[in-house]
Amino acid sequence: MSSISASFTPSGPLSYTNSPPISITELHDRLDKWCDQVKYTFEHSGRLNAAKEIKNCYATKSTSLDLRSNQLTALPAEIKDLTNLRRLDLRSNQLTTLPAEIKHLTKLTWLDLASNQLTALPAEIKDLSNLIWLYLEDNQLTALPAEIKYLTNLTSLNLRSNQLTALPAEIKHLTNLEYLLLASNQLTALPAEIKYLTNLRSLDLTSNQLTALPAEIKYLTNLEYLNLRSNQLTALPAEIKYLTNLRSLDLCKNPIPNLDAAFATYGMKQTDMHSERCKVETTLVNRLLEPVQDTPVQGRGAPIPKLMIDLPVVGGHVRLWELIAEYATPY
Repeated sequence: MSSISASFTPSGPLSYTNSPPISITELHDRLDKWCDQVKYTFEHSGRLNAAKEIKNCYATKSTSLDLRSNQLTALPAEIKDLTNLRRLDLRSNQLTTLPAEIKHLTKLTWLDLASNQLTALPAEIKDLSNLIWLYLEDNQLTALPAEIKYLTNLTSLNLRSNQLTALPAEIKHLTNLEYLLLASNQLTALPAEIKYLTNLRSLDLTSNQLTALPAEIKYLTNLEYLNLRSNQLTALPAEIKYLTNLRSLDLCKNPIPNLDAAFATYGMKQTDMHSERCKVETTLVNRLLEPVQDTPVQGRGAPIPKLMIDLPVVGGHVRLWELIAEYATPY
């Protein structure tokens, strides 16, 4: 199997010449006006709290700012003056867009935008090229911008619970990704460019509309966790056999007619936890689940704890295959 590599050099300026720092007094005045814009609305108290945090962050030159759960529908332009920020938490607000001024926060390594109402990311996201962790779960994103290609330092990208129908080809430039979480979207296929993400360790595609996996999946040889639960897969590609580092593969709730036959074809077998398609070896499972499960597992059709995905490899096996039949009932 040939090796795959992709190189990318961002073009265009990634730093900006800012105007001289504003005084604390001026910053206070501007933020007070921002608060007054919503003086008689539900958002006013949240803006007051956010303004207080921003003022303190600016005065102390802090590298971290927590604005989560303030019911914010917008960020102030003055966010651009917090150029020392490395960590910005905006989780659980009501943001629908990000201001262009976000581009000035070039030192950010951690950005949490989960549980907002974002429908798109601005092109200025490209200037946050030092990001390592980006959390966008539980928004309303329908697509990723081409500028995502500039975030080449990302190791973790969480896009769960959005409305994505496809991944852009530019995702191939995110070659440092280790964790890519795409559960609960509307993906019908993976792009061939997925092959460039050779550092991926965990890929979560739960609850999408995938009907097949691309042959290029074979290049993801560092994958340890692959979750394909609740899709429309009817078969696995032969290339799945190259994923020799897999510890967990979840195929529950897919219309694959015969898992045993499918894996036998590719030289794989189910773990000893399953002596047949969904028959659980009760002695082994009960022993492994002793700390978290008091009710014995009784075999076919019995409840299978979700925590099974975290069980250690046992019995000298190299991999732990999470091959639970569609009709088993996890609780």
